[in-house]
Order: sequence, then C-alpha cells, then structure tokens
Amino acid sequence: MKQWKYILPICLLLMLGALAGCVHVELADLSKRANSSLLRITFNWNGYEEDKPERLHLIGVRNMRTWRVHGFVDTEDGDHPWFGYSEPIIEEEVPEVPEEEEETPEEEVPPTEGGEEGSTEGEAEESTGNGGAKSGSTEEGGSEGESGSTEGEGESSEGEEGDSTENEEETEEPEEEERFPLRLKGGEYNMLAVNYGMQTNNMVLKCLKDGKEVEVSENGDDPNSLNNYLNDFDRKANELYLCVKPLTEKPEIVHDKDLPDFNPRYEYLADVPRIFYTLQMGVNVVTTEDTHVKLDMKPISQEVKVQFTVEVESGSNIVITEDPIVELSGICGRFNLMEAYVDTTTLYRSAVIAKLQNQSGNRYEYEASFHTLGVVPSYDENYLNGPGIFQVAVKVAKETQLYNEQFVYAGINPHTELTESRIIEEGPDGKIRLRFTNEPIVIVVEKALTITNDYLIKTGEGLGWEQQKPTDVDIDI
Repeated sequence: MKQWKYILPICLLLMLGALAGCVHVELADLSKRANSSLLRITFNWNGYEEDKPERLHLIGVRNMRTWRVHGFVDTEDGDHPWFGYSEPIIEEEVPEVPEEEEETPEEEVPPTEGGEEGSTEGEAEESTGNGGAKSGSTEEGGSEGESGSTEGEGESSEGEEGDSTENEEETEEPEEEERFPLRLKGGEYNMLAVNYGMQTNNMVLKCLKDGKEVEVSENGDDPNSLNNYLNDFDRKANELYLCVKPLTEKPEIVHDKDLPDFNPRYEYLADVPRIFYTLQMGVNVVTTEDTHVKLDMKPISQEVKVQFTVEVESGSNIVITEDPIVELSGICGRFNLMEAYVDTTTLYRSAVIAKLQNQSGNRYEYEASFHTLGVVPSYDENYLNGPGIFQVAVKVAKETQLYNEQFVYAGINPHTELTESRIIEEGPDGKIRLRFTNEPIVIVVEKALTITNDYLIKTGEGLGWEQQKPTDVDIDI
C-alpha cells in the first residue's frame, strides 16, 4: 500500500505534464480543397498558324484505364477549354464568409441650451403642422413634389419597360450552348488534340476494333461511337480513330456523267483541310493547381499533286472543251489517334477537277490536287483497278460540231511514280505512317494521254493509258 502512495502522485504529475505539452493544431478544411484541376492550353503551330483550324478535339486518357475525358478548345483561346461529350465536373465554390465588422457607436448630439432648444422644438412643431413656416413648406412641398415626380417617373418607367420588353422580344438572339470549363481528375494522362472539322464537317472520332466498325446492337447502342470509347473501359485506348466521313453519293462532278468506273467498290471522300494533331504522354495533373499543357501541333495531312499531259493527235480537228475530271484511288481516310498511324485496311477514292497549267499548240498540261491522310500505291503495276489508279475523263468535240461533246475516258497505273514518291512509309512497328513534307508531293505521269480524231486513245508501247467505255468496270490489264 505504501508503494501506491508514491506511484499515484507520479502518474498524476506525468499526466499533467502531457496535457501541458499539447499543441493546438488547426485541421484542414477539406470542403475547400479542389477535387479537380482546370486545364490551360498553349499551342505551338510550328510555322503553320495560317492553316490552323478554329477548334480542336481534346482527349485525355488517364493511365490504368480509370477515366477518359473529351473536350473542345478554340485555337484562339487556349485558356478556356470546355467539356464536350464527357459528363462535366462542376466544382462547388465555397462562399467566402465576410469578416464581422465592429459596430461603431453613434455619437450622441448634446442638447442645446435655452432658446436654441426652444427654437428647435418650435421648428419641429411647425414642420408637423400646416403652417406657412419656411421649413414646413419646404419639406411639405418638397415631399409632395418628390412623390409626384416619383409617380410620374414610375409611369414613364413602366412605359419604358414595356417598350424595352417589346424591343427585346424583337431582337432576342438564340442562347449559346452552356460551356463547362474542362477539369481533370488527379493522375497521369496521355493527352491528344486533333481537328474538330467545323468548316468541312466531314470528320468524326470513332471507336473501331482492329480498324473495323462493329454492327449497331438492337437496342440502338453504337459500339463505334465516341461515347462508347469514353465510357466502356473494356475498349482499348488505341481503338480511337479520326475518320473522314465518306460521301453519301457520288460527287457532283461525276454524279450524272455516263462514265466508266474502275473502282465501283470504293466510296468517295471529299478533300480534307490541313489536319493538325499531337499526342502528349505523361501529363501530370495535381488537383490543387491548374494544369498547363503546351501542345506541339503538327500536320498529318498532305497535299498531293498529280501532273499529266493530254495531247490531241496532230492533224485532227478535235478540241478540249472543259477541264478534265480526274480520280485517284487508294486514299487513306482513317488515322489511329493513340498510335499515330494511317489505316490501310479500308481505302477510298477522291474526284476533283484538274486545272490547266500550260498549253502549247495541241499539247495541254494539267495538274490535279488532292489533300489526304495518305495514298496507297497499286499492289501490282499490271492492275487497273484497286488502289493507286489514276483516271481521267476529258470532254472533247470536233471544231465543226462543238455542240456534240463527249467524254474520252482512260486510266493509268502510276505504280512506279507513287512508290518512288514515298507518300507513306512503314515504321519499325510495322504500322503505315504519312511522310509529311512542307511542300506538296508531286507525281508526274510521264506518258501523255493522246486522243485521235476518232475519239480514241493512242496507247503506244508497254503499259500506259488504257481507254474504257462507260459499260466497262472492274477491268484488269
């Protein structure tokens, strides 16, 4: 028992010492901590500012496939990207509580002595009465005048409001779509940007498995849509493609023409503008601060010019009445956005009007320009259908019968020229990529297309221009 007499005071002393040593720590207010980070964009156009698009798609893929986000950004305002097809993140702003201001006591007016007090009381009485005292009349008249003028102003303001309401109804403009600032959850991202296609509206982002579209399910869900890519994490990150939308019908320049078709199975694509793209890996996002990303934009589309010559046989009275219609097959229309390669499993064709560059006697030199993600040469120099085939339709007439126009139609396989131009190249990973150059790639068709007086094509020796009739399709040389 004696031992407890000593132990108990010692324990009490230790407890008192511990309590005295406690430090007051303020806990962080988690309600004020941001759960996301605002995205800020700057651009490097690498000298192509004049060709930049108005708007870009932005795609962020958080590593470990835990979140994908889509947004838009205007190229003139990189500080304010906004949510596109993703559900927006809206941070609730915590209202700031104003500091309480100390109330200052009102100063008491000391009472006046003698006559001053009496005069004050008298003035007060006069002001409350109907007498003709100066102060009373002033206040009363003033108040009446003010109330009268107020009523008048009220009436006029009501009239003005009515007029303004009518004017607003007449000049009312449609409300702009609400934009939610693009915010990212914390983590490490792979981020890409590519043309939105506001001007041409012929490009779309699709989720494709092995570069191929999957049939839409019976419930209407489209497995190829961008929404499916954003929300279905079973779809791989590298299944996202930029796709040039094929035309729903033949281009106007060939729509009603009775022309042979070397590639009836190929859909037509319209020309694309210069397409810019970038992929930035390892973007680190911290939710306590804004995320600043500099995008190094580079072109992924190329202008390809095909130069060819049309000759009218010497001594004939044939004349060319219009610029030729030309067509090139093997056009690439899909670009993989996560691995930066062009898809060559599905190819297209494009038709344009060639422009006369020079004329000397019966010799006409033309040039046709195509803007594309790439061109695949023919698989064999002996083919006249499939990719890499160049076709020309020349409208001609005899000088004495200009009213009797008709097309002379021919095709050629510039296999050597396309292969040597190296528009596309195979990378170390076996993927096909565009070899971009600042200047257009020029393909020169060496053999001239010669038209005889009988509207026939002079073929000459070896492989060259092959004439076809409108009933001929799918012909191999």
